[in-house]
Amino acid sequence: MYYILNKDEKIIGVLSNDGKSCPFYDDHHENAIAESSSSDNGKLAKIWSETLSLSVPYGYDETDLLERGTQILFKDSNDLYKLFTIYEVTDEINGETHRKSIDAFNSCIWKMSHTQIDSKKWVSANSKSVFSYIFERSGWTLDGFNEFYSGGVKSYELQEGTAQAALDEALKEFDVEVVAYAVINDGNIIAKHVQLVERLGEDTGERFEYRHNIKGASRKETETEFYTKLYVKGGNHGNGKQATITSVNKVKNPKTGLYEYLPYLLDDEANDNYNAGKDYLEGVITNTSIINEGGLLSWGKEQLKYYNHPKFEYTVDVALLAERPQIGDKIVVVDFEMSPVMTVTARVVATNYSLSDVVSDSVTLGEFTTINAITPSLIWQMQANANQALQDAQNRDYRVTITSTSGNDFANDKETKTLVAQVFKGNKMVTPTFKSESFDWVRYTPDGLLDVEFNNAHAGVGNMINISFADANYIYKCNVDTDLTNAFFTESDFFFFSKLQTPTGGTDVNRRVVQYCVYDNINKNIFWVQGYSGSQVSKDDIAKAESFSITRTDNAGVIKDRMVCRFGGHGSHLGIELINGVVWIYSAYRDVTAAKWRYVKFKYQASKLLNYADTTLLNTEIATTMGRLNIDPKNGYYLTVTGSNKNALYRVHKRAIFEAKKYQPIHEFKAANFGINSTQTYQSSYLDYPYLYTTFGNGEGNPVDGNMPELHVVDVRTGQAVHEIDFNFTQGIVPTDELYHEIEAVTMYYDADVKYLLVSFAFMNDNTELSNKTNHLYRVKLENL
Repeated sequence: MYYILNKDEKIIGVLSNDGKSCPFYDDHHENAIAESSSSDNGKLAKIWSETLSLSVPYGYDETDLLERGTQILFKDSNDLYKLFTIYEVTDEINGETHRKSIDAFNSCIWKMSHTQIDSKKWVSANSKSVFSYIFERSGWTLDGFNEFYSGGVKSYELQEGTAQAALDEALKEFDVEVVAYAVINDGNIIAKHVQLVERLGEDTGERFEYRHNIKGASRKETETEFYTKLYVKGGNHGNGKQATITSVNKVKNPKTGLYEYLPYLLDDEANDNYNAGKDYLEGVITNTSIINEGGLLSWGKEQLKYYNHPKFEYTVDVALLAERPQIGDKIVVVDFEMSPVMTVTARVVATNYSLSDVVSDSVTLGEFTTINAITPSLIWQMQANANQALQDAQNRDYRVTITSTSGNDFANDKETKTLVAQVFKGNKMVTPTFKSESFDWVRYTPDGLLDVEFNNAHAGVGNMINISFADANYIYKCNVDTDLTNAFFTESDFFFFSKLQTPTGGTDVNRRVVQYCVYDNINKNIFWVQGYSGSQVSKDDIAKAESFSITRTDNAGVIKDRMVCRFGGHGSHLGIELINGVVWIYSAYRDVTAAKWRYVKFKYQASKLLNYADTTLLNTEIATTMGRLNIDPKNGYYLTVTGSNKNALYRVHKRAIFEAKKYQPIHEFKAANFGINSTQTYQSSYLDYPYLYTTFGNGEGNPVDGNMPELHVVDVRTGQAVHEIDFNFTQGIVPTDELYHEIEAVTMYYDADVKYLLVSFAFMNDNTELSNKTNHLYRVKLENL
């Protein structure tokens, strides 16, 4: 989807292929951070080029809005909002078809290209002063960054000209990469930011193999900058003499055994490997900013690593990927059937992605490691094989697998087993996109006859059935109606549910962030959990362990009463169950006497100061770190979680076994299984078997640092995510302040057979008496999962 903006940067039109809006086609978003096979003073030549092109048909109001100077906004493959300015418009007629095609630059590049700056010289340059000057009149906010080191720079001078020309030179000099993005609130641009980093992307470990996710590849080799004997020169000394490495480059001559001082560097191994041991290939590099001979030698040795082998550039057409590779990512491309095996470890230096035709996606890889030579005929063979693999994959229909949750053999005639049908499209499991009535179970007798009575009773019952020992001799199949697929819920499906009404006066009022909350649908009460350090705990208590409070409110968030759990911990998640009118809380709790975490339950008691001795032990297992507990009373399971970020360890237990004091999880996996990295902040979880709902994100996270609020839905049987929402606060949920938006609780309740998911956020406000935090709860109705 693309948004058209007016001169005030307000959205006035939408391009979408949803069948309701002006459609678009032939769209290409091209982004480059380096020239993959060129160099500048021995480095990969850093550039910043970002363009957008697309076409729209005549006959729509939005078509007339696309003129030179118009800005277009869209969310790119990295979930950043990018802003573009149209610089060229072409109206075309092909038979009876009329269309308009546009070409656009990134709006920051466009502005910088139309902004003149004066020349400026720094005696002792640093990147902060240089880049701040370049962006001074751009209208874009330069995000904070650490100093970028540029070896040996003592002075730096910018020439009079455009700010973009100055930026191009500075990116090369300081070896920096750049991304420009817009911040959106309520459908409008509220800020425009530029982020400078040493390196975009991640070492993803993503592997591209021609059978699975490459449909084509081309390889370009160049030896124009391939040297095995490299003369290294620097700037001029005060006497006008040019600096060289001769006085510090002491090398032993293998023939004479004598030491010599040489003005050049040699790489005999590279010369043997790539030049068949022939005469050295000679070249010269110069860095006029370095005059110290020792520094010049160190610099030259680093550059030789770049020049000592032929340069390769791969352009790879990618398809069938769960995640597109992002600009700057380091990835691996392999073909095990080549001889020799093709293995390319490289960075994505350019991307070309399309919203309307993902099959046309391609990335350009710049080589960063030495690789073996590959004959072009093998590359073309790979492309032919890959095209066939892609076509086969595109024609592949859904496939269904059936597994048992506890093996195929019965231990005795009392045992039961659960058969689970999973639906895959390609390599992706898509079971949750189907309603229960999509699944029809079919059973055959040992003689191959249909069991009509069983089949009628098990039509539209969902993807799981239970069988007994007596059912073991039958053959089971599951038919899935693919016309009944559902769309997952999105951010726009969330609606405001409640807000914790914190009083402005009173004593011992808890105004802290809500860590967790649960909803009692029978009595229409919300239980809000907050860290507590008020008057009911002492300084010595606080030093021993965290405590939390549980506040009971009505649906509007008006406080009824509260209890305090002394040494209860952080309160990041727990569970409730209503038994005979009594609310039971299930939580991890700190036994400070034994200095251990234990899993307990206790009754909710208004005005109670609870201690560990007041609780009932659920399980004798001891959590080595701060434990977290959640209960799924509807399906009969417990969830325990330890650790954080990618190392958050999830374990699912059957309730009866757990309460029998046995710690025997039936499922176990880490957050890294579904893509969480080491910088993402763990928040909370809720289990509604077989699906886990879990949240990550920091209150001040932003799209660049990757710690924005996220909700993941995970099938605990596989440990793999089936759905994810990255909250951008553009629809459905709107924070009260852009600077703080911490996702906290995720919880759930049933109203008869209708399932509702609740997510809480802590936002900023401008009321200092309320400690500037407000706690909001949002709800979404789940019609699948």
